[in-house]
Amino acid sequence: IIHTVGPRYNIKYKTAAENALHGCYRSILQVLVENKLHTVAICVVNSPKRCYPKTEAAHIAFRTIRRCLEKSEWGDSVYSIVFAVDNLEDYNVYNDVMKLYFPRNDRDLLEARDKYPEDTKNINEVGAKVITERQIRIAAFPAAVEPAPKKETERSTTNTRPSIDTASGLKDFMTPTQGTPDERMKRERARKTPKQLEQETIIATYDRLLQSAKKDDLSDIARRNCVYQSGVDTLGRPIIVFVGARFPDKTDKPMVQRFTRYILRTIDPIIQSDFVVIYFHACIAQNQEPEFNWLKLLYRFCELKFLPHLRNFYVVHPSLWVKFTLKLLSPWMISEFKNRLKHLKSLGELFEHFDHGVLRIPDFVYRYDQKQNGSSYLTEDNPANEGL
Repeated sequence: IIHTVGPRYNIKYKTAAENALHGCYRSILQVLVENKLHTVAICVVNSPKRCYPKTEAAHIAFRTIRRCLEKSEWGDSVYSIVFAVDNLEDYNVYNDVMKLYFPRNDRDLLEARDKYPEDTKNINEVGAKVITERQIRIAAFPAAVEPAPKKETERSTTNTRPSIDTASGLKDFMTPTQGTPDERMKRERARKTPKQLEQETIIATYDRLLQSAKKDDLSDIARRNCVYQSGVDTLGRPIIVFVGARFPDKTDKPMVQRFTRYILRTIDPIIQSDFVVIYFHACIAQNQEPEFNWLKLLYRFCELKFLPHLRNFYVVHPSLWVKFTLKLLSPWMISEFKNRLKHLKSLGELFEHFDHGVLRIPDFVYRYDQKQNGSSYLTEDNPANEGL
């Protein structure tokens, strides 16, 4: 048994947490090799109580293992590594991320090209992130070059320190660095466009809400069955269902914030692979219709985090309010999202795309569709609705 302690995650000290988690996995392999062992089973080192994002932690785990195994002194002596998980959420995350670092075939290799994290450029040979600001600057030392002899009768008033051959790539150790890290950060922000800065703010908000969601007890939101996964479609893509009539009262701001965090916690584990979303608007009350700013924030989350793998977004039983609100949002919508947004007037149109027996649909949606469209679908005919 090899003991290791996962780090606590804080967005302010993200790099420190990443390198600490990297050190956990690397130390496990080091102990394995030092004790001349050949197989090991590794659990999920990052603990939900320590707020570490599951997907980011999985990238660090597989990247570290892959880089260490590429070193002959480690890779030649390790025969087998098993990653052991104890829940479906971790299994899905590990199953998606593992293919990026240990592709099984040419298809996995091609699909992995654009799925690596953007911050993996400064990675050393064992998978640890290198912090450029903390690197020791090694420069030419003036004393290494002997100065020209001085004349005894002449007092030198010029600088006798030899010049540095900067063309050779050496840097004068007396040359001041280009400002403090804070100053460099300000210059970098000044070079960015307002759109880039706004995107960074949205992503930081997403990460903050997601970390809070992983710590909070949101069981009361889960019991409302307003957002849930309802199986997979014919292509094996997860189906996320939103039920508008079970949304919280929009005037209850704390509940709306908890609802937002629950949405992120539900969708984030599957955004590394393709998925679809179905929204049922039937029977929603006026006080449950989301506010415009909330919808705009969710759309920005969708555009920056979900859209690469969101294949379609179906709106079932759209009302005039839905159409008008989407019209107001259209200036912020990009064409990729508009092309994936589908309006369906009836359950019959929905079942042309999905298997009736797979979708978990509340009974009042069936009754609404029967009243509005004269359909003959019955909720008791669908075993998937048990307990909904």
